[in-house]
Amino acid sequence: METTIAPLFVQQKNKDLKLRFLVTKLFVIIRLTLMGVPWWTWKKHPTARPVDHLVRYMVEDQVSFVPFRRGIVVNVAVTKVFYRNGSLFELYEEWQKKPGSVEKLVRHVDFDGIGETMNKIPHQETPEEGSRRGLREELRFDDPSKYELRPFVEMREKFLRQSEKFPRLSALYRRHISICYISDELYRAEGYLETEADGRQIKFSWKKVQ
Repeated sequence: METTIAPLFVQQKNKDLKLRFLVTKLFVIIRLTLMGVPWWTWKKHPTARPVDHLVRYMVEDQVSFVPFRRGIVVNVAVTKVFYRNGSLFELYEEWQKKPGSVEKLVRHVDFDGIGETMNKIPHQETPEEGSRRGLREELRFDDPSKYELRPFVEMREKFLRQSEKFPRLSALYRRHISICYISDELYRAEGYLETEADGRQIKFSWKKVQ
């Protein structure tokens, strides 16, 4: 019986998730349309994500709408990465490039930290867990013994008039900040290049701070 019950359970769970996604997508699209947010234009915006990304964040309880306002609240694990070799260097996001595009969206040195939206499924992710996931996924720092992480040193709220991922929505970012010092083995003078699942590329570079 176990060999037949388990697959049936998985199939039902997948059906439930698909149904929840579709219902949430309908809710999100109606909400955005009523707020006058042109969500159908996001796929053409250089930093935007498709509406399905916002739906997935909602399904996974990572992002929520602000009641009675055209905005969202996002909890983010931010890791500030440093390297010391006589001088002190800090990592920042230099540019992004959409898949199939040659144009780079140039950042600036104040765009600091490695940011990951904190997961609530399968469990509530802590700032430390979010930081380690970001280091692993974005910089390929798979071995924690090669860096020193000081988890959750402070929390700052950062309000943007416009979300980068979801234009025309304001965004309140609750930034749970951790600090990371890396070893010589992890250091790359040329920086790091991340390629996301959708083909988007993100370049991280170093700036001298001391």
